[in-house]
Amino acid sequence: MSDAPITLYAHKFRSRAERVIWTLEELQLDYTLIRLDAAKGDLQAPEFVRLNPARKIPVLVHGDKVLTESLAIAEYLCT
Repeated sequence: MSDAPITLYAHKFRSRAERVIWTLEELQLDYTLIRLDAAKGDLQAPEFVRLNPARKIPVLVHGDKVLTESLAIAEYLCT
């Protein structure tokens, strides 16, 4: 895995993003966690829609890679 920064977008409440957080913690990887509030329209923000036009959480950004779906992200992190 490259040394590029890792950013994870997650809901303010518990969601499938918790699987990714758990994986990141187990692998002892440094990451930035950004909690979004769907009720406040955070998932509609242009910056987020550019990352995931489906407007779903979780989203992991690692360098120039953007990954969605918690299990796919976990698999990526483990390789």
